[in-house]
Amino acid sequence: AIEKVRQDKLREVTDGCDGTWVAHPGLVPVAKAVFDGSTGSDANPGTQASPFRTFAQALYSVSAGGTITAAAGTYAESPTVSKSVTINGAKAGTAAGPSVTPADRSTGTPFIGESVISGTLTVAAADVTIDGFVINSGATANSITATAAAADNLTVRNSILTGRTAKTGTGITAGATTTSNDYTVSRNWIVAGLYGVKLDGSTASTAANLVQDNYILGSATTGTYGVAFSGSGAHQVIGNRIAGVAIGVSTSKSGVTVQRNTVTDISGSVGRGISITATGAALSVTGNLI
Repeated sequence: AIEKVRQDKLREVTDGCDGTWVAHPGLVPVAKAVFDGSTGSDANPGTQASPFRTFAQALYSVSAGGTITAAAGTYAESPTVSKSVTINGAKAGTAAGPSVTPADRSTGTPFIGESVISGTLTVAAADVTIDGFVINSGATANSITATAAAADNLTVRNSILTGRTAKTGTGITAGATTTSNDYTVSRNWIVAGLYGVKLDGSTASTAANLVQDNYILGSATTGTYGVAFSGSGAHQVIGNRIAGVAIGVSTSKSGVTVQRNTVTDISGSVGRGISITATGAALSVTGNLI
């Protein structure tokens, strides 16, 4: 019933309505989420009182090192971040992981009180922070893709990365030609396609990446990975809760710390909680529950 109300309010917005009504006070958050994310104008100055309507305009207007704050609502676009900025959603600072059912967050439709990007967020710059969003990508799409070789120091936290329903797509990935250095992925709630978190491209990374306190849920019955690294570096996978994947943590390089993770409901005939094919020093695997 709530989803039908949400669809009805989306229709009103599409028809040009700038206000609405509901039959019960309990439906106010549903209507507010739809209208907050659909009002505003790109001709506005971009203040809280007179906001832009689209991420595209906000990203064009913000200065490097600035901050974009998104109201709760649904943004039907796939923005590209090409400058160093902080982007805060309505739930910035409110953890989404590692709890299966995080407090004060919506992990499924309707995403009440959340800033929702219905698409893929592309990061093409260094020093970018994403905090407090739902990124509801397509059934086979990535939620966040880092594409530029210089997209270092990326922080993704307190976000819900969802939408995948098949063994394709990734919650957070560094593209095939991207070296990921100093990424921090923390307190997120992630639905894995082929991967939940996949870092390092074809060139080996030399700096640490931290994946900590996330909840990662497999969306396919076989072949999925929770967290995977393919480049060298002092990577850390700490305190994550991973469920329903074939391989919880995978790396082919040395210098990785895997600590205090919980991997459950391993799927597939060759499923493994932790898979390390590297040899050498600086491997630390302690305190994990599988």
